[in-house]
Amino acid sequence: MSKEATAEEDVVAGHLGAVVRCPTVSFQDPSERQLEPFLALHELLEELFPRTHRTLNREVVGGASLLYHWPGRDRGIAPVLLMAHLDVVPVEPETERDWKYPPFGGLVAEGYVWGRGTLDTKSTLVGILEAVEALLARGFEPRRSVYLAFGHDEEVGGKDGARAIAEVLQARGVRLAWVLDEGGAVLDRGLVMRVPVPVALVGIAEKGYLTVEVAAHGPGGHAATPPRRTAVTELVRVLRRLEKRPLPARIEEPVASLLKALAPALPWPVGAILSHPKAFSLLVQWVLLGNPNTAALVRTTQAITLLRAGNKENVVAQSAKATVNLRILPGETTDTVLARLRQVVGPGATVEPLGRGWNPSPVTDPRGPAFDTVRKVVQSIFPDSIVVPNLVSGATDSRYYQPLSEAVFRFAPLVLGTGDLPRVHGTDERVSVHNLVRCVRFYEKLIAVACGTGGDPS
Repeated sequence: MSKEATAEEDVVAGHLGAVVRCPTVSFQDPSERQLEPFLALHELLEELFPRTHRTLNREVVGGASLLYHWPGRDRGIAPVLLMAHLDVVPVEPETERDWKYPPFGGLVAEGYVWGRGTLDTKSTLVGILEAVEALLARGFEPRRSVYLAFGHDEEVGGKDGARAIAEVLQARGVRLAWVLDEGGAVLDRGLVMRVPVPVALVGIAEKGYLTVEVAAHGPGGHAATPPRRTAVTELVRVLRRLEKRPLPARIEEPVASLLKALAPALPWPVGAILSHPKAFSLLVQWVLLGNPNTAALVRTTQAITLLRAGNKENVVAQSAKATVNLRILPGETTDTVLARLRQVVGPGATVEPLGRGWNPSPVTDPRGPAFDTVRKVVQSIFPDSIVVPNLVSGATDSRYYQPLSEAVFRFAPLVLGTGDLPRVHGTDERVSVHNLVRCVRFYEKLIAVACGTGGDPS
């Protein structure tokens, strides 16, 4: 490794460590949220990336989110938007002692930057800003305009951050060529359906979201003389019914395109079957449903996450409630899923939505020029990987930008192995310095290709 490369790694890692030391935590309870760490992060970013803040227009939206505008030479070309989020999830107090290094210490050790947010998503935040700073240092001037959008409340829904930024852009009449947010990554060999090479999962759609409360009622009374059926036993019966009758499996886009893209890397006959997922639909579904990770690709999932009943040990509860969280497959809606749940539950209990939820996103065309641009840049930075379209099961801020563009992608340019996946939102979250430098390289090249002459910026 050259001295120059080592110096660059030290700088980039040091910048990420400093960003991690700003504890920009999004707590579920609004009363626990603090604005000061976000404002401190704003000041830090201005200090770390001076050229960016001298050249780009920056504004604070929604109290703590950041929107940057890098005007292009040709205002007739639709701009692009790169995303990350400033906030991180809390660290459970009882788990802090399990961290090898302090969760908000931002320490660089053993070839990694350690701390909450290093994977989700302060690495991409720093990667984007490092890339812009480096391009500016080389005198790069984008042909098309570039927007950078960094929400401050993604981990609690993004309503005050990303939604507010999207509304600002929409009010200004901005129409985007494409949007790139988190949601996918490069998964190491063997992690995606045993494909023997790394797989770069570029999300071109994400599932919808709905949380419902299932409630059952029954006679109360003294625990010494309990009735034959109680609210709790009725709720258990209903939940068992939901478990036995999950929503039907289907192969929809973009999963069909994902399977076709993976097929050439798999041995016969698996590859041959996946090349025609609709023709072998029942067989493919049977295989995918055998693993929870792949089952989520072909079914609206339902997870019982909370149970509540009773308030005293010797009193029979008159009501029992369960919270069920659903991630909705493209082709279904919150209304169709709610109707299906009520049909399965029957008259023995009630099903009511908690909050509004949202429908699955539209599916970006994986054959379009925007996807081709992203694919080529991913392939150039991660040459050993295959690049495939993907369905994202989780929720991202990108859904708020769907009205602004027909091409919305979800991909973080990081290679993740088996040991990395539990660290996202977990203990000992970390990112390798090598990974981080490749992240910067990805954004440099993506901006140069999409907004410049199309050549390599190096």
